Amino acid sequence: MIERKQCPVFVMGCPRSGTNLLYDTLLSSGEFAVYRGRLPIYQVLIPRFGRVDRLENRKKMMAAWLRSKGFRRSGLDSADLSAKVLENCRSGGDFLSIVMGEIARKQQATRWALYSPDTVLRVATTKQEIPEALFVHIIRDGRDIALSLRKLGDFHPFPWSRRPRSLEETALYWEWMVQKGCRSGREIANDYVEIRYEDLVENPHRTLKALENSLTTTSIMTESKPPHWALSAKQTPRFVRRRLMPDSTLSSAGNRDSHKIR
Repeated sequence: MIERKQCPVFVMGCPRSGTNLLYDTLLSSGEFAVYRGRLPIYQVLIPRFGRVDRLENRKKMMAAWLRSKGFRRSGLDSADLSAKVLENCRSGGDFLSIVMGEIARKQQATRWALYSPDTVLRVATTKQEIPEALFVHIIRDGRDIALSLRKLGDFHPFPWSRRPRSLEETALYWEWMVQKGCRSGREIANDYVEIRYEDLVENPHRTLKALENSLTTTSIMTESKPPHWALSAKQTPRFVRRRLMPDSTLSSAGNRDSHKIR
C-alpha cells in the first residue's frame, strides 16, 4: 500500500476559486511533479472515443492525445507512453495515473498533483479508479466568484446556452459546484480537505501548515532546495509573490494559466 506522503493530490474547485494559486503553492514544495498541460480524459477523450477498457478505443484515444499540446508539455516519449497505456490502462483513472506517474518518474519527484478544478463533479469516480488519491477542495466566497466569472465575459456554465449569464445564475452555478464537492468529500472524509481561499490569502502559514498535516507532506511550509526542474522565484505569478511569498517560506512556485491551454 502506498504511503500517504506519496499519494497523488487533486486540486479542485469552482472556477476563479484560487485553484491556480493553490496548485502553484503545492508545486513550490519541490515534492510534486511539475506538469502544466491538460489531461482531458473525462471531458473529451472518453466521450469521444468510448470506454477505455477497449483496446481499439485506447488506440484512437492515444493517437489523438499524442497530437495535443498536453502531450508535448509532458516531455514523455510517445512510443514508451503509448505502450504503457495500451497495455495497462482500463479506466480514466488509470490513464491519469500512468501519465502523471511517468512524469513524476522522469522528474524524480516523490508524488504528483493534478490541477483539475472540475474533479469536484466526479470525486466518487476518481476515488474509485484511483483509491489512493487525495482531494483538496478550495472554496471562495460565492459573491466574489460570481463577479469574477461575469468579468470573463465568455464564461458559459450551461451547455445548452451560449449567452452570458446573470449574476444570479452564476451564483447558482457556484452553489451547485460547491455543494456537490462538499457532499462527495464527506463520503471520503479521511482523504478530503477543504480550504478557504480567504484563509489562504490572509493567513498562508496556518492554512498551509494544516494542509501539510492533512497531506503528510514534508516541505510545503519549510525552505528546501528545489530540484533541478523546479521554476525559479522570478517565474512565480505576481499575485503569489505579492500576497504569499513575503509572509511564507515557499522556495518557488510555477506559473499556470490553465485557461489558455487547449
